[in-house]
Amino acid sequence: PIAGSLNIVPIASPRSMPISELAEIAQSRSSEVRVFDDVNEALASLRVTDIDLIVVTGSLALAAEARVALGLAQPEVIPHAL
Repeated sequence: PIAGSLNIVPIASPRSMPISELAEIAQSRSSEVRVFDDVNEALASLRVTDIDLIVVTGSLALAAEARVALGLAQPEVIPHAL
C-alpha cells in the first residue's frame, strides 16, 4: 500500500470521476479507504484523531475546498454571467 489510509471525497466539478470508481481504485492502493460526502466531513473525521499531518491531494478544486474548510481561505464567489 502507498498509504495507511485514504479518504475519498467528491468535488463539485463536471469533470470529476464518479466517487465509486475512485474508491475502487483507492482500494488497490491502501488497506483502509473511507468515502465521505464532502471535504468538511472528511476533515472533521481526521480532527478527532491523533494525526499530526493531513495531506490533501487531487485537483486544484479539491485543494481549494480543503483550504476553505480548514479556514485558510475564503470561499470564492463567481458572479453569474448576465
